[in-house]
Amino acid sequence: AARKLCNKPLEDRDPEVNTVPAADAGKAPKGHLKPLGHPDFDDSWAGEIETVDSMDPATFWSSYWPKKPFLLKGFAKRSPAFTKWKDDDYLLNEFGHFKAKCEPKNEDRLTDYCNQERFGRMIKCGKDTIPYTELHMKIKKFLPRMKEPGFDKYIITQMPDVMGKDFVVPNFHSCAKRDRDDPGPE
Repeated sequence: AARKLCNKPLEDRDPEVNTVPAADAGKAPKGHLKPLGHPDFDDSWAGEIETVDSMDPATFWSSYWPKKPFLLKGFAKRSPAFTKWKDDDYLLNEFGHFKAKCEPKNEDRLTDYCNQERFGRMIKCGKDTIPYTELHMKIKKFLPRMKEPGFDKYIITQMPDVMGKDFVVPNFHSCAKRDRDDPGPE
């Protein structure tokens, strides 16, 4: 990402990047290592993902679980967090003392493996590769810095439990643990 190898039109990229060695061709699923939009993906198109405004547990378990995706439109707006977390003072007062792990917005994950052997190959990284770094800072320090034009970090830490009081979990998701073979309510 940091070297911007993907910032080229598809037709200008090296075609070898998306090829599978002949010996492995039958092992990979159709479309594997092909760029998005390649015709090999046409067979797997199952249509548009359904958008719903609400969902109850019975409908979820009988019509969607385990493999039918859907988009629950507007649900985030039902959580107090949707309005409360827009207020920096609220975030500072309620959660400013929590430490958060931050990463660069444009990271190059290859650098996690520079000069290491992976899958029988040595990973070489050029001098232009920006090394992966992580930073820990308290939310009260992060909030003012995130508005600075040169600050390129974002928080990746899971939210502390206390922040959960501002977040509404959909009722269909609040059901007890189910066995994988259980089809849900009859």
